[in-house]
Amino acid sequence: MRSLRIVTPGFELLGEIAGHTSLTITCRHYGVGEFQLSVPWGAAHAEALAIDCMLVPDGEPHKTLLIEGLVYEEAKAAITVRGCTLDGIAKRRLAVPPPAADGTFGWDRVPAPGTPDIPAETVLKHFARNNLADPPDQGRAVPYMAIAPDLGRGISMRGQARFEQLDALLHDLAEYADMGWTIAPDFAEKRFVFDVVPGRDLAVGNPGATHVILSAKMGNVSEMAHTLDAASLRNTAYVGGNGEDELRLILAVGDGFEGLARRETWVDGGNLEMPEELASAGKRRLTGTDIKNTMHGAALIHGAFQYGRDFDLGDRVTLLSRTGRLDARVIEARELYETGKPDAIQLTFGEAPITLATVVRGMQGEVRR
Repeated sequence: MRSLRIVTPGFELLGEIAGHTSLTITCRHYGVGEFQLSVPWGAAHAEALAIDCMLVPDGEPHKTLLIEGLVYEEAKAAITVRGCTLDGIAKRRLAVPPPAADGTFGWDRVPAPGTPDIPAETVLKHFARNNLADPPDQGRAVPYMAIAPDLGRGISMRGQARFEQLDALLHDLAEYADMGWTIAPDFAEKRFVFDVVPGRDLAVGNPGATHVILSAKMGNVSEMAHTLDAASLRNTAYVGGNGEDELRLILAVGDGFEGLARRETWVDGGNLEMPEELASAGKRRLTGTDIKNTMHGAALIHGAFQYGRDFDLGDRVTLLSRTGRLDARVIEARELYETGKPDAIQLTFGEAPITLATVVRGMQGEVRR
């Protein structure tokens, strides 16, 4: 079982945990992951475990974990450590708009209204810079946080925010753009670096690429389960913008579906008044409510095309099952390490499964992305 270095938020090494009994790490392409660790009381350096310390897996600093909670279980003489991947720093911030001269807050919009759309990477890094690395209120800045150079990657889009949870905003923007994001440690420079992760296209449907094929017959994946879920499908949005009551500007987006096939939703656009902004908000909401086409499987450590060697989180691969072929992205990886048991990796491909948090955010009708 891999060892974990204990490092303070100021990049000071406190020790190394090698005697833990179990470790589960869940990494997500579009959003924040989590972990749970079980450590015996007598393990070397267990006393150094503390909230806000980092746990760095040996040889895999990109999977650095952030401690958020500790449970000392006397009956088991063990410590249960819980927390998130380093991306979870974004959970500690709202997307706060820049204050106006009179101290009021409006919206943080990028690009400016009336200007062309910009690359998704630029949009994501705009909100990360304004709320993590270099916010107008420097008291909100996260120490040692930096933004990786903007390479202008991704689709053209726009974003707007007003006091949304930053991690939820980044998740929604990333899912719409089909582009992941990460906060990774740079131990040489002693800093945290926010960057986007486009992922590679290794699917058979991408001509000229190095293809990765996963199937039970090939012996590189097992326990495959294919899910199609249309419960959250919406194809027509009414977007409300500036104004009140019958004078409020309302735009229908995606109109054209009729009868039982028509599934409507409402999007509160706040004080948006440009038709292109209303249309953009509606299209993004509809994109986030497509039919969920998801496949789950257990990655095997033998056979061709192994996880972590030939493909990784965020990569698009080809899956073959009894239901046919699916070219899909690895959107979640759950790694399980337990004493006396073989290591296990559970993968989710396609679109993120519907969760309670997703449903609640949809019911709130807020403009996101």
